[in-house]
Amino acid sequence: MPLSVLFLALTSACSHSINFLLICLVPKRFEKYGRFSLVIGLINSCTYVGAAISTYGFAAVSENCGWNVTLVLWGVLALIGFICCFTAMQKW
Repeated sequence: MPLSVLFLALTSACSHSINFLLICLVPKRFEKYGRFSLVIGLINSCTYVGAAISTYGFAAVSENCGWNVTLVLWGVLALIGFICCFTAMQKW
């Protein structure tokens, strides 16, 4: 059990740090265009909308399909997020 708590804490810290880095670093790219506030607001709103949707969406998936499907869905979504960030990193 202590190991599970440690890994959950590390996962939570990683998620928070990714969000923090995206909110802090991505908008600086748009500062020269005068769109800094727009980009940071858009990223923040996407974060909160995504959190609200996932709260109910993952609960529905786990109720209807079980935890195995929910875990696979989390992995797929994490992979999609990684690909999006990796693609943007190549441009910037």
